Amino acid sequence: MDFSIFNLLIITGVINGLIFGTVVLLNPKYQSKPNRNITQVAIYLSLNNLYYWLVDTGYSVNISFYEYLYVPWNLLILPFYIYFVVSYLRIELKKGKLFLIPFYVFFLFHVIILINDLVLGGFLNKEIIHLCYYIEEYVSILYTVFLIYKTFELIRKYEKNAVNSLHSDVVISTRWLKQLLIIGVIVCSIWVFLTMYSQYGNLRQFDVIGKYFLWLSISILIYWLGYSVVYHNLVFRQRTDLRNTIAIKEKKTPKTASSLKINEVKDLITKELLFLNPNFSLSLLSEKSNLSEGYLSQLFSDHSEVNFSSYVNKLRISKAKEFLTNPKFKNYTIVSIGLESGFNSKSVFYDAFKKYTGMTPSEYRKMS
Repeated sequence: MDFSIFNLLIITGVINGLIFGTVVLLNPKYQSKPNRNITQVAIYLSLNNLYYWLVDTGYSVNISFYEYLYVPWNLLILPFYIYFVVSYLRIELKKGKLFLIPFYVFFLFHVIILINDLVLGGFLNKEIIHLCYYIEEYVSILYTVFLIYKTFELIRKYEKNAVNSLHSDVVISTRWLKQLLIIGVIVCSIWVFLTMYSQYGNLRQFDVIGKYFLWLSISILIYWLGYSVVYHNLVFRQRTDLRNTIAIKEKKTPKTASSLKINEVKDLITKELLFLNPNFSLSLLSEKSNLSEGYLSQLFSDHSEVNFSSYVNKLRISKAKEFLTNPKFKNYTIVSIGLESGFNSKSVFYDAFKKYTGMTPSEYRKMS
């Protein structure tokens, strides 16, 4: 048996992924479509690594017909990640089931090989079979690149629509989804390099190290998946709770643009809670008030103690203070409160809060 620290780290990631998947799938508390989809991603990543781990450690030689147990799990990983993104962001995906076709095609290919070897006695030409293996490898790579691009497009479409979202809709953070995809791009790049190198390279030691790095990268991805899902689901639930505590007053449409004064503009911002939209800007205020951006900017400069950006940030800080001092939300994360107060990231929230109060949100909460 060939066992090393690399193998230990890899199998730890596999076990972590399988345990995470089992807990989420069996626990009624986590029974939601996004959770089921991301759990399957973790399971398929784990099973993919497990197959190669058994080969690398030599355990596979003790398993009868091991070579026939191969399933192209890698062709299920990104389709289910797309399903997760779609269900998590609550966007539409037409003909999404078609993304599973490559998996079924190559799964059938391996079933045919199994029948050929065990039933037909090796009837099919071995050169043709090896050619099919190469085709599978390169199709898998190209298909993975396509799905990564498709996922980025879906996320970008959501971000574009979120700019003009209603306050009643909690704008979901997409940064971590893109970070996971970037890791996927790195893993895919390693995969492409190793595939090309295995055909044209001749340094076996480098090839072995590269494969360890690939499998370890997948293990890290499994860990991050588990952490990200738990953390961001918590943030989303807390933001939804915070949102439900905010009473949105009846909207009032201004009768004429010329009748709006600075106080009326401020009333529009506060009564409709426009400042809680992280994408709120003079452009959006212009659409709401039927006034030009230039006029609004001048209005704040001439008739307000602070400019537009400072005014909006003060409103957000005030709302954050309400959340931080409310005993009901004492166990809620600073990130949830910052995002629900209208800031688009933890760092921006911390910087603005300290600028206006002289202390961090955590310090302010302790003093309350």
